[in-house]
Amino acid sequence: MNPIWESFTVQGVESANLAFFVMVEVSVKNVVRSNRTPIFAIRACSEPFSLLSAWKMLVKEKSKSQMADVGPRTSLAPVQISIRPARSTDVDIVLGILDEAATWLQEHKIPSVWKPGEFSRQSFLDQISQGEVYIALVDDLTVGTFILQWTDSLFWGERPADAGYIHKLAIRPGSGGKGIGLEMLRWAEAQAKSAGKRFLRLNCLAEDRKIRDYYERDGFVYRGDVVEPRGRASLYEKRLSP
Repeated sequence: MNPIWESFTVQGVESANLAFFVMVEVSVKNVVRSNRTPIFAIRACSEPFSLLSAWKMLVKEKSKSQMADVGPRTSLAPVQISIRPARSTDVDIVLGILDEAATWLQEHKIPSVWKPGEFSRQSFLDQISQGEVYIALVDDLTVGTFILQWTDSLFWGERPADAGYIHKLAIRPGSGGKGIGLEMLRWAEAQAKSAGKRFLRLNCLAEDRKIRDYYERDGFVYRGDVVEPRGRASLYEKRLSP
């Protein structure tokens, strides 16, 4: 439901089959552009009118708000994030974010091959030394991490060197819902383009429909499944604009 309409209320009592209503009018002007709280104004109706009339008013006002509440929503992040390569001294922070994400997935019974405490410290140190691990920060607080590499024969086989590959994209649960994951994907796309790549690719657990929908909404196209020891993985690819 539109958050504006969660606060739209009509109160009243009936008398002689007529209703006296106090209408709560919602100003939607500039709400989407400014991301501010909607402005409310109370107007008491001085004359009785029918329930049908009141309903028509509601439908008319709701239609107006829906027309105002449109536009691209590529990024929902209300804050600026910065992304930099992880250093060896960041390895515990990276592992901590992944552990938090894995715990959250378990608690919410979301299918995942991630298990808290099972991420290899040495493997991440090796990838950090190769410049493949990145961290995202908001106000100097690390809120997310991901791996961006230029080959991935394990899932994609031998391919031309025309793509970047995302792995271990994770956000601290407390920072979810702000569009930070999409911002990290945008940054990875820009990096891949600057490196002359034509695609950004990733994989996820095939049975996790929610994460698959998340990537598909962001423009990733399903390219089939592969079976690996931990389960079936779905492959996704996004063509980068020139």
